[in-house]
Amino acid sequence: MTGGEFGPGDLLPSGRDLAEEWDVSRATVVKAMDVLRADGVVVARQGAGFVVAEQPLARPAGRRGPGARTTGATAYRILGTPAEEVPPADVAAALGLPDDGPA
Repeated sequence: MTGGEFGPGDLLPSGRDLAEEWDVSRATVVKAMDVLRADGVVVARQGAGFVVAEQPLARPAGRRGPGARTTGATAYRILGTPAEEVPPADVAAALGLPDDGPA
């Protein structure tokens, strides 16, 4: 799609064909299509399969649900604050650090 092989409204190959072409399991293809559908890149058409969306949503792949901009959420989470500590002398020497400086 991004490479231009498929354009808006184009029908994608079947899951079986994609699995064979890319030498992956059908389950992998199903998961990939679920991600593309959740990202607004493809649309499921009953009885036809998946077609490329007319206007794909502009958001990073793998993002599910409303984007951070629409929900007011942040796109990241702070897990902690890094600490500076003085390493043991043998570790400092192995890393080429001063004996009494923080790592």
